[in-house]
Amino acid sequence: MKKNKIAIILIGPPGAGKGTQADLLADKFDLEVVASSKIIRKNFKEKSNDPEVKKAKILYDKGELISPETMARWTIDYINKIKHSVVFDGTARTLYEAKEIYPFLAKKFGKKNLYIILLDIAPRTTIYRNTHRKVCENEKCRQSIVYNDETKKWKFCPLCGAKLIMRKDDNREIIKERLKVYKRDTLPAVKFFKKKGVLQKVDGEPSVAEVFASVVSVIE
Repeated sequence: MKKNKIAIILIGPPGAGKGTQADLLADKFDLEVVASSKIIRKNFKEKSNDPEVKKAKILYDKGELISPETMARWTIDYINKIKHSVVFDGTARTLYEAKEIYPFLAKKFGKKNLYIILLDIAPRTTIYRNTHRKVCENEKCRQSIVYNDETKKWKFCPLCGAKLIMRKDDNREIIKERLKVYKRDTLPAVKFFKKKGVLQKVDGEPSVAEVFASVVSVIE
C-alpha cells in the first residue's frame, strides 16, 4: 500500500473494463471508487430542491447526459470533501472535464501521486464485450462484468451474489453509437492528458488479471 494519498483516473472506450479495474484497485490500495453515477445520485438525493439539480435530473431521467460543466463542478465539490485516496470510474469523459478536474487533482494530491491510465482496446473488442457482458441485477450493486474466458460462465455477481443479467441496451447498434460518442467527446480528453505528458497507456485486451497486473505496475 502506498503511503501518500493517490488519485487514479481510468479512461477508455466502452467495454475496456474501467469499473472492474477500479474495484480491484480499490481493494489493493484502499481507495474509494468515485463513479460519475455515484456523484449524480448523491446530488439528486441531497440537493433535490436546487434549481440546477432539478434541471439536471430532468435531462438525466430522459436519458440525456448532464453537462460537462455541471459534472466537473459536482466532481470537484465531491472530491474536495474526502480525505483519502480515490480511483475514478467514468470521470473526465470530456475535454472540459479534463481541463477542470486535472489541475484540481494535481494540486490536491500532487502530480507525482496522480495516475491517468488509458485502458486501450480495439473497437471490435468494445462491440464484442458489450454485446456479451452481464450486469448485476441488484440495483444497489449494478456491477458490470467484462466478458472473457474467465467470466463468460458466471451466473452470479462476485460482489453481492445476485443474478447476472444482460442489459437491454447492449446491442450492436447502440454500442456503435457509444463508440462515436467516445471518439467525439472523450478522445479529446485523452489527447489533452497525453499532451500534458501524464497519460499511461495499458493494453486492455488481455484477461482481467493480466490487465490488472499492468495497471498496478504503472502505479507501483
